Amino acid sequence: MTNISINSGQGVTQAIAQNLGLSKEDCKKINLSTWQSVMTLVDQANTQGLQNKKTSIFGGGNNVQSIGDKSSWKSNFQVQAGQTMQIDDNIFSKIKQLLTSSKSEQTPQTQTVSQTGAASSVSQTTSAQGAAKTSATQSVSENSGVYKAKNPVLVENTPLEGDAKTGKAAAQMLDNMLTDTNAEISITSDSWRELAAKPNKSAEDIKQLNTEYNANIQKLGNSMTKYISETFANGGDIDSAAFMKFQNSGATDLSGLTAEQQAELKNSNDIAFKRIDLNGDGKIDQKEMSAFMHALDFDENNKMGGTIKSEDYFRAASQLDDPNQNLMDKKLAYCYNKLYGNEES
Repeated sequence: MTNISINSGQGVTQAIAQNLGLSKEDCKKINLSTWQSVMTLVDQANTQGLQNKKTSIFGGGNNVQSIGDKSSWKSNFQVQAGQTMQIDDNIFSKIKQLLTSSKSEQTPQTQTVSQTGAASSVSQTTSAQGAAKTSATQSVSENSGVYKAKNPVLVENTPLEGDAKTGKAAAQMLDNMLTDTNAEISITSDSWRELAAKPNKSAEDIKQLNTEYNANIQKLGNSMTKYISETFANGGDIDSAAFMKFQNSGATDLSGLTAEQQAELKNSNDIAFKRIDLNGDGKIDQKEMSAFMHALDFDENNKMGGTIKSEDYFRAASQLDDPNQNLMDKKLAYCYNKLYGNEES
């Protein structure tokens, strides 16, 4: 457990920066979206503490999206001077990685959904829920789909319609990202990388790469849908209640949360559910889940490389339950159109 003392006049981010030995100049080089990812991790540590019947780190609100709004600083992420924050070592190592390795990044307000996969891309344009059109460079991916971590999960033989076993393994991999900085889900194989790195690719090469990537991300999304449906919805539709059960399935005990905290948790899940439910029919289907999995495959520069990494997952999480329209809306709309646009037209 990492203990961080809050000195008089300090905020959470200042205390963390001091703990890591970061100067004011160092902090100025760290952009807003990185701090949002850091505070998402701090909030995760706080949630873990609450589940283990510990006192909340925060004395006020904990709205990650308002971290850049100075007017909210008197009420948001407030910690009493002299208090010691306790953060799980695995979570703090992720915070350290973000703050010591990230030097420059576009803010979410100025980013475009720019995707460049391993040396191969196709330019496309899409719109998101009434937002202005966003230029996007479409990445491509591979034919086997290997989930890389300590225990790799192979989806090469997974049928296109997906299976619950693969979905469960992928869900567990996402859970691993909470504590393992090396956890990742890769949708690319060596053979795909070889073709993607080929100079002067033909139109046929690009078509093959995109076709294979789309098939694999659908395998992932379809498998996740089947797993959630069978495990949390008795084989039925994934409605908001089933989605919340899935989201909180890793929690040890939610009974210790106050009524207010439980309401905040439900509200956060409802926002995430409605964001993924692109057609607003009150359920998340295979296509929407596939688009969501696809939307997780973006790095801090909004480039897609065929791998969902821990830091990408946390970055997306900070956008997912934001009540305001943000970059995740554009990513989801783009990814859905990329996967299913032709068949929907």
